[in-house]
Amino acid sequence: MKRLFLFSSFDPGNRISEPLLNYLRHLAEFGDIVFVADNDLAAGDIAKIAPLTLYRAHGPHGEYDWGSYKRGFQWAHDARVLADYDRVYMLNDSMFFVTPPDKTARGVMSELFATLETADAGSVFLLKTWANNKFINKTLLGKTLWHSHMQS
Repeated sequence: MKRLFLFSSFDPGNRISEPLLNYLRHLAEFGDIVFVADNDLAAGDIAKIAPLTLYRAHGPHGEYDWGSYKRGFQWAHDARVLADYDRVYMLNDSMFFVTPPDKTARGVMSELFATLETADAGSVFLLKTWANNKFINKTLLGKTLWHSHMQS
């Protein structure tokens, strides 16, 4: 399964944080990342994510996540790479994967993609919330699916 991740980012300090870098490292194991930040980034931060990303863009556009997704999709369209992928996902840095003590980040992500790619889900919103030291399933759009994240 070839996956393209349109990744939206925003950091008011104009930096790539260590948790975000860790998230991108794990995500890159599962597909190609098109990274768009709605803020400026220093050359050193761009260099940190360069080996993990297919494409990088940054600079204030004021259109929040959807503006970054739009720019990432436009790049993928113009670069004629969309046909190379089986799935396109939109993700952002408002959520980070929570790894339960008995699982690895790779294991949690593997379960997430297996669930998404075997479900007759179409376009759905997925949520599994960490509360009281356990995951709680949420049902959205009439389907109960899960993925592990912590929403800011």
